[in-house]
Amino acid sequence: MHYLRICLLLLVLQIPLQAQKIQITRILDSNRFFTSDSQTISLANVAIPSQESVDTLQAMIARRAVELAQRKLKGYRFTYVAAHTGRKTGSSVKAVYLFKEFPLEKQFINAFFLEQGLGTYMPSADSAYAGLLKMA
Repeated sequence: MHYLRICLLLLVLQIPLQAQKIQITRILDSNRFFTSDSQTISLANVAIPSQESVDTLQAMIARRAVELAQRKLKGYRFTYVAAHTGRKTGSSVKAVYLFKEFPLEKQFINAFFLEQGLGTYMPSADSAYAGLLKMA
């Protein structure tokens, strides 16, 4: 566990220059969030069931994810790095790696949702944070 935290800290301290600041203003679904700059974002490489799922267990997981997002994400400022999935889609949802900054550390929100058991890791062509997500 300490090894994971050390690796996470070392990686997070090296957030690329293209990192941007945002504030999440609305939780749209378990893995879709609306930001103060009118963007819809989702956590890259994290698959979380939708609240609209007809499967009872998946819907319950989605509700837990939404409740967690309401408590931990809504109204707070974050740093994000856009994921480069290598795919061209017409989707208006931007996949991002999301970080919460604290005075002494940064929390990798994508890994946090995986650690809480609310989603599954979905690999993609963008491997910038793949090691940390696989360990979560």
